[in-house]
Amino acid sequence: MSPPFDEAQLRRCIRDLVALSAIPAFWTGRSAADIAEGLADLLLSTLRLDLVYVRLYGPEDGALTEAARGAKGPPLAAAAVGHSLAPWLDRGGFDPPVTIPASEGDATLRLAVIPLGYQGKAGVVAAASRQPDFPHELDRLLLQITVNQAALREADRLKDHLLAREQAARQEAEAAREAAEAASRAKDRFLANLSHELRTPLTPVLAVISRLEGDERLPDDVRSAVAMIHRNVDLEARLIDDLLDLTRIARGKLELRREIADLRQVIEHSIQICCSEALAAGRLCLVKELGAESHRVWADASRVTQVFWNLLTNAVKFTPPGGTIHVRSWAEPLTGPAKGSRPGRRLVVEISDTGIGIETDALTRIFEGFEQERPRMARQFGGLGLGLAISKAIVEMHGGALTASSDGRNQGATFTLHLPAAEAEPAAGTAPGQEPASATAAPYPDLPLHILLVEDHLDTAAAMAELLRNLGHRVTVAGSVRTGLAALAATRDREDDRIDLVISDLGLPDGSGCDLMRALSGSPRPKGIALSGYGMEEDVRMSLEAGFERHLTKPIDLRSLQTAIRETVAAR
Repeated sequence: MSPPFDEAQLRRCIRDLVALSAIPAFWTGRSAADIAEGLADLLLSTLRLDLVYVRLYGPEDGALTEAARGAKGPPLAAAAVGHSLAPWLDRGGFDPPVTIPASEGDATLRLAVIPLGYQGKAGVVAAASRQPDFPHELDRLLLQITVNQAALREADRLKDHLLAREQAARQEAEAAREAAEAASRAKDRFLANLSHELRTPLTPVLAVISRLEGDERLPDDVRSAVAMIHRNVDLEARLIDDLLDLTRIARGKLELRREIADLRQVIEHSIQICCSEALAAGRLCLVKELGAESHRVWADASRVTQVFWNLLTNAVKFTPPGGTIHVRSWAEPLTGPAKGSRPGRRLVVEISDTGIGIETDALTRIFEGFEQERPRMARQFGGLGLGLAISKAIVEMHGGALTASSDGRNQGATFTLHLPAAEAEPAAGTAPGQEPASATAAPYPDLPLHILLVEDHLDTAAAMAELLRNLGHRVTVAGSVRTGLAALAATRDREDDRIDLVISDLGLPDGSGCDLMRALSGSPRPKGIALSGYGMEEDVRMSLEAGFERHLTKPIDLRSLQTAIRETVAAR
C-alpha cells in the first residue's frame, strides 16, 4: 500500500488539478499535432516526469500523430521514441510499472502506459520517471485525469468529425437532389419543346387532309392517297404520344382521372376506330362475345381506351388476310382483396387473333419498352415497340393486370386484361370518360360562329382557318396576344359581329394564350379552346386555370375540333 501523502503533496495535487482542468479549453480548435505536443508539454511540466510520449490516431483515417518530450537533453524525435517504446506500448495501466533503461548513464525509468479512449482506439500516453515510487498514488490520479480529459477531447473531435461528415453528406444529398430536380425540369422542357416542334408541322397537314376528305369531287385514287396520308399522320402523332407517355410512366408522372365507365362502350368504340377499315374491306373477321353481365369499371376511360386501341391495332396489324379477331368478356370473383379496395369481382377482357403469333422466348420481353419480337417485325410492321409497355403500365396503375400467351409462330396470340369491377351504377346515358348527361347541356347544333383564331405558325393558321370556314364559321386570324386582344376589343361593342369563341395556341411570340385569356375581362367574355403541341399535364392544368374550357393537343383532326367547339359553346 502506498504511504499517505502530506500537506505539501496535497497542495501540489490541487495545483496540478487546476492546471490539468484547463486542458479542454487549451485544445479547443487545435489540430491533432497541437494537441499531442501540448499534452506532452503539460504533463512534463506538471508531474514528476522525465519522459512523455503521446500518440493520437485521427478519427477519420487513423492517421498517426506523435509527440515526445524529455526533461533533460536535446529535443526528442517522437518517431524514434515511439519506436524504442513499442515493446511496452501495448500494455496499459500502472501495476506493475515497467522499468526501462534511460537514454543516458546507467539509470532506469519507471514507465506507465495509459490507453486513450475505448481499448486505446484514440491513442496512448506513456509517462516515465526516475522516481523510485513512480507512479505514486498522486501520479496515478493525475495521469488518469489527464487521460480521461484527453479521451473526452478525442471523443469530441470524433463527434465533431462525424457531425461534419453528416452535414457534408446532407449538403451533397441536397445538391444531388436539386441537380436531379433541375435535370428533371430540363428534361420536361426538352420533351415539351420536342413535342411542340414535332406536332406543330403536322397540324396544317391534318387540317388540309380533313378538308380534302370532305371534298366529294376528289377521284377515288386521290381519296385513297389522302386516306393513306391521314393514317400516317395519325401514326406519327401516336408515336410522339407514346414517347411522352413512356417518359411520364418511368418518372411516375402519368395521371389518371378515374370515374365509373362502361367498358363495353369503350370496347365498341375501339373496335370501330381500329378494325372498321379491315372489316369493311373483308380482310378480317371479327367475333364479339361480350358476355359479362356488367362492364362497369372505375377507370380513366381515355387511358383504358388507349390500351384497347393498342391491343386491337396490333391484332389487325399482325393478322394476315382471312384471319379472325375474337373479343370476349366475362366477370370472375377476386381471389383476394385488391389493394385499397374490398373483395369483389373483376372484369376480364380477352383479345385473341389468328395472326403470326409470339415465340416463347419473346413472351417475357414484349411488355418492355422499345421491344419487338424480332428485328424483322420492326422493319416489316413499323413502330417503336412502346404500345404494350405503356398498356401494361396503365392497366397496373388501375390495379389490374395485362398478360399475353401464344402457342408459337403462326399460332396467333391472346392478350388478357383484368380490371377491378366498379360497384356503383353509372348515371343513365353516361358515356365513358364523360360526366352524367344531366350535368351537361344538350348537344349544340353546328350554328355559324365568329371565331378568333390566334396562331403564329402561318401554315397552321391558314389551314385551320380554311377548315373552320368550311364548317360555316366566320374566322378572324391573329398572330399574337396583342393582335388577338385588339381584335376582341374591336368587336366587343358590335352585337351582330361579336366574337363567340377564341381558339388560341399557347405558345405565342409575345406571351402565352393563357395571358390572352386572363386579359379578357368584363361581360360577355367569349369561351376559349386552347391549342398546344406540348401536351404535358402542366400545360393542360394552366390553360384550364387561365379560363379555357378545353385543351386540344396538336395535331388536331376535324372530328376533335368539331366536338370541342360543340361542347364549349354548349357549356355557355
